[in-house]
Amino acid sequence: MKRPAPIAAEAGQKVRLHEDCSPNARLPVSAGTTRVFGRTGCPMALTVAGRRRQRSRRERATGRFAPGEHFAMIPVDVMLSEAWAALPDYAVRVALALAAQYRGTNNGNLSLTQVLARELGIRALWKIPVGLQLLMRTGLILRTREGKVGHGRGICALYALGWKPINMTPNAYPSIDRQLPAPNDWLRWKRSPDWYEFEKRVRRRARGRRNNSDSTFDQTPREVQIQSLRGD
Repeated sequence: MKRPAPIAAEAGQKVRLHEDCSPNARLPVSAGTTRVFGRTGCPMALTVAGRRRQRSRRERATGRFAPGEHFAMIPVDVMLSEAWAALPDYAVRVALALAAQYRGTNNGNLSLTQVLARELGIRALWKIPVGLQLLMRTGLILRTREGKVGHGRGICALYALGWKPINMTPNAYPSIDRQLPAPNDWLRWKRSPDWYEFEKRVRRRARGRRNNSDSTFDQTPREVQIQSLRGD
């Protein structure tokens, strides 16, 4: 079906739309407006202000990057640790993406979806699971909820920074109903002789180049880690 060419409209000009919203319906395209078509072929106008409002609603809902000045704060002690020094550059970027979401009361409710990762400059999607895996292995972060996909819907995984106390997180599974002390496993982590080989295997697996017998991902149940912090 042939789509009509965009038409420019002067300020205040009105262009009548067909009542049935057919593909021949015309819509003025003014400054700051993008002309797009929906799946049914109906023309729609998505203004720059509209895109900003959509993003603002998402920010308010998630609390990730609300208006204001925020920082991704990494303590110098963490950056001088053996765990941090063992990370490849892309894992450092993943750590910064999680730290940028920390607001003092949401440790344990941090996530890194593909959309958010792209906004923060992580372009290659394989770097997300590999970076998270390496950060968990070194004790720099802790997973508080497993991500899963089912019935056409997905639930993102949640994480906590390993050098900060873990806050109450009702969204975690199992739920964290009180503040827990900082795990600080990164302080005790020591690099093994085969660390770089491990990182290489995990990276190759995430990029689809692996052998069927390779099972390098950490299978330690996260419930054990949370229970150890609770003292259960």
